[in-house]
Amino acid sequence: MLWSLPGTDTKIRVFEEVKTEDKQYNIVDCGLQYSEGGIDSIAMGGSFHSVKNLCGQLDEKKAQNEADKKELEELRANEAASTTPVVTPEATPTLEPQAA
Repeated sequence: MLWSLPGTDTKIRVFEEVKTEDKQYNIVDCGLQYSEGGIDSIAMGGSFHSVKNLCGQLDEKKAQNEADKKELEELRANEAASTTPVVTPEATPTLEPQAA
């Protein structure tokens, strides 16, 4: 992530990816990036297997939630447009015995 330092052309680098040829390890750095392209930073690396898996799971969950939301919106739009209402579990009436 890059943030501009107010009043300067300098940017603050926070866990910015460092390009490498290594496929197993990811290198990130934290520091300062100057307008002429120079960088003062401390770099660290790791494979980050658990973090990548967690991020992947969160992305999948978000995509599923968005798909579910879109499907529900389409169902409601179709229900409003049709003459025969679509019965969903929330709309199912509960039948109770009537007193004679």
